[in-house]
Amino acid sequence: MSVSDYPVAVIFIQLCKSIANAAPFVKELNGRGINFYPRRRCLQKGALPQYYGREYVLLILTYSDEIDIITSVVSGRVVAGNGNADQAKRRCADEGFTQRQEVMKKIVPRIISVDELLREELQIPPYQRPYRWTRKNVAALLNDIDNAIADSKRPDYKEFRYRIGTVIVHKKDADGRKMDIVDGQQRLITLSLLMLALYFPYAKECYPLVRFSACGDQDADHYRFDKDSRINIADNYRFIREWKSVNEGKIEAFRNAFGELLEAVLIEVDDISEAFQLFDSQNTRGRELDPHDLLKAYHLRKMNEYSVEKFNLVRHWEDIPPYQIRDLFSLYLYPILNWSRKEKTKPFTRKNTDAFEGVNADWTYTYAERTKKAMPCFQINEPFIAGGDFFRMVEHYIVLLADLKREIDKIIGGWKVFQGDIAGQYSSTGFRYALNLFYCAALFYFDRFHSLDEMAVKKLFAWAMMIRVDMKKLGFDTVNNYAVGHTDDNYRTNSIPMFFRIATARSSRDISDLRIAVKRANDCAGAKEWDSLYDSLKKIMGV
Repeated sequence: MSVSDYPVAVIFIQLCKSIANAAPFVKELNGRGINFYPRRRCLQKGALPQYYGREYVLLILTYSDEIDIITSVVSGRVVAGNGNADQAKRRCADEGFTQRQEVMKKIVPRIISVDELLREELQIPPYQRPYRWTRKNVAALLNDIDNAIADSKRPDYKEFRYRIGTVIVHKKDADGRKMDIVDGQQRLITLSLLMLALYFPYAKECYPLVRFSACGDQDADHYRFDKDSRINIADNYRFIREWKSVNEGKIEAFRNAFGELLEAVLIEVDDISEAFQLFDSQNTRGRELDPHDLLKAYHLRKMNEYSVEKFNLVRHWEDIPPYQIRDLFSLYLYPILNWSRKEKTKPFTRKNTDAFEGVNADWTYTYAERTKKAMPCFQINEPFIAGGDFFRMVEHYIVLLADLKREIDKIIGGWKVFQGDIAGQYSSTGFRYALNLFYCAALFYFDRFHSLDEMAVKKLFAWAMMIRVDMKKLGFDTVNNYAVGHTDDNYRTNSIPMFFRIATARSSRDISDLRIAVKRANDCAGAKEWDSLYDSLKKIMGV
C-alpha cells in the first residue's frame, strides 16, 4: 500500500519536555479506535511520512472510517472538534502552523539509487562542516552494505532495498543541475570513496562527487577541504583499499549494490532558506533511537525472519519498561564491561552499541566456538551469540539485578547501622554515584561466582562508600577513576581496581579476603556531613 492510499488527518503537538506529555491524549485517541503512530513506530512500519520542526512535531493519524473527534495538543491544552482532516488543518493553521505546512507542500521527495544520486552534479558548499567520519564509521557502513546484500538474496526479501537515509540538496542554478549538499555530506563522501575504490580510476569520469572527494582541495574552486577533512578522507580511503584487498570475492556484489540495492530519499529545494529549515528539522526532530533500540533491531536481523521464538522474545522485551532496559545498559552493563578491563567508562550511546553486538552464530573462530558452547550461561564481560541470546541476556540481567538488590538490602538491613532505606537517607548526587558503584560491583561479583557471602558484600560496600567519605564533593569523573584504580593517595583511602580484580579472580575468596581500608589518617570524613557514614563503615568492618 502506498502513502497515497492512506486517508490521513494531521495534528500537531508542541513538545515541552518529552513526548510523554501527549500520553493522555494518545490514550483518548486509541480509545476511540484511532491508530496513533509516534515517529519511531511509524518509521519502523514504513507507513507514513513525517516532518519534525524545532518547536513542533507533526504526527500523523491513520483511520479507516470518519474520525468523530480530532484531538490536537497545542501549548498543553486540547483543541477538539468534530470533522475531518481539512477541519484539523484549519484548526492547526489558526494556531500558527502555516509556515511549515507551506514548506512541506513544495517538497516532493524522490527515491533514487545511490548510483544515480552520485551521478548528479553534487557539490559541497563552503558552509558545510568538516568531514569527520573515521575508520569505525566506514567499517560500520561496509558491514551494513554487506548485510544488505546478504538479505537481498533471501527468498522472502525479493523486493528488498537498503535505504541509506535522506539527502537534502539546494539547486543552485536555473536548470537545477548543480546541487549543494545541505544534509548527508558525511555518508555521501564515504560512498564516493567506496565508489572510487571499486571502479578506480574510471569513477572520476562518471561521478562528480567522487572526483571532488578524491582531489580534496586541488580542483574545488568554491570550497577547500580543511586539514582534518583531508586527513580523514585519505585515511578512510586507505582503509577502504585495505578492505578491498581482502574482499575481492565481494567486489562485484558491492558494485551491483550501488545501482540495484542501495537507495536514498532525495529532497531538492530551490530556496536556500528552505533547505536550512529542512536541515534543522532533520537534525532536531526529537529524541533519537536509544542505543538499546538499535541493538534490538540489530539482533532481530540476526534471527530467522519468521519464528515463534522471535515473536515470544520480542513480546517479552516489549513487556519490560524501557527505562529499565536503558538503565541496565547505561548504569550497569556498559560501565562494568569497561571497568573490568581497567578502562574508564563513558556515556552509553549509539556509538558504543558494538560492545553488545555479540558473536555471529556462523563464525568459526575459536573464541566463537567456546561462546556457542557456553550459551545460555551469560557473563557481563564475556561475549554471547548474536540474535535470540541478546534478548535472553537482557531479561536475565533485569531479573538478576532486581533480585540481587532485594537480597543486598536485606543483608545491609541486618547490620543495623542504617535506619530505613540508605538511598533515602542520603539523596545527594555523590552518594548515589557511590551507591551505584557498589551495586555494580555486587552485580559483577555475583555474576562471576554466583555467590553472595556477607563478607564479600561488606568489602564491596566499604570499598564503594569510602570514595564518598574521602571526598568533599564527589562527581562521576572521580568515581570513574576510582573504579579502575586511578587515585590520588593524598585524598583516597583505597586504590583497588575492584572490577579488574573480580574479573581476574579465581575464586570468591579472592574478593572476600581483600583488605579494604576504612580508617582515614585524620579519622574523620572529608566533609563533616559524611562523618556518620564514616562511623558506620568502621562499625561494619569492626574497626
